[in-house]
Amino acid sequence: AQLLLLAVSIAAVTIITGIDIGWIFGQGGAATIRSWLSATTSVGVGAGFLGMLLGLGDHTEAILSVTRTVGVIIAAGFMLRMLYATFRGAIHPVGGLGVSTFALVVFFPVVQPWYILWAVLPLAAWANRRFFRMAVMIYSGLMSFIVLPRGLGLPPGTVFVIYLAAVVTFVALIAAGWVALRRSGVRVLN
Repeated sequence: AQLLLLAVSIAAVTIITGIDIGWIFGQGGAATIRSWLSATTSVGVGAGFLGMLLGLGDHTEAILSVTRTVGVIIAAGFMLRMLYATFRGAIHPVGGLGVSTFALVVFFPVVQPWYILWAVLPLAAWANRRFFRMAVMIYSGLMSFIVLPRGLGLPPGTVFVIYLAAVVTFVALIAAGWVALRRSGVRVLN
């Protein structure tokens, strides 16, 4: 009954919007992007560049299809491993989800800076080591500067003010959290 409802809903939206089934084939459009954060794409582009330097021709697209496929297979294998470890009770389900999502993001063909946050959410509920907390704070702080809009018709100096406001807010939040933890009696540094 649920699958029938799903199929009817998809068919209805497809017919009403008039987009036909083009949205299904449009899902792979992101793979045309060469994301420098994707390990598999970086390896493929690097190998293609090396091939051109050696005079072998530009085979970057062919190499990308191989490296990206291998990356997805590795991620799927790792996710199955985490699923089995969760089934056996060797890892908590939330931890397994976080680690699996992290592996998927690392080996995915296209990675945007905020994709890692998909893994951070379950990992934050599971991982409680100081190293993990510090790494997440540093990564989140750095990505808040990389992902900020640049320009967009804003008056000159506005982007600098946005960066400055982000730094002040980040420092203020860290300081407020530190003070709140100290007042509650929690040891901040182990």
